[in-house]
Amino acid sequence: VVFDNGIGKKMIKTDDKEYPSLTKENKEVLNAVIKRFGNAKTDEIVELMHNEEAYKRTAKSEIILYKYARSLSLE
Repeated sequence: VVFDNGIGKKMIKTDDKEYPSLTKENKEVLNAVIKRFGNAKTDEIVELMHNEEAYKRTAKSEIILYKYARSLSLE
């Protein structure tokens, strides 16, 4: 999706039946992310993201690698 301040992905809630391959662990992770960021404003998420090691170690406009996922704070 093209936003005013760049390009991003928009996540939408769907029926679990559409993604039966998600494991219980995957669903728990997604629920934790939704619980933490579901009502957050863009500016709050951006500020938190810019403090993450994954963001700091990735060149501008490059895709952030999944290898950084374990170091995310989610705080």
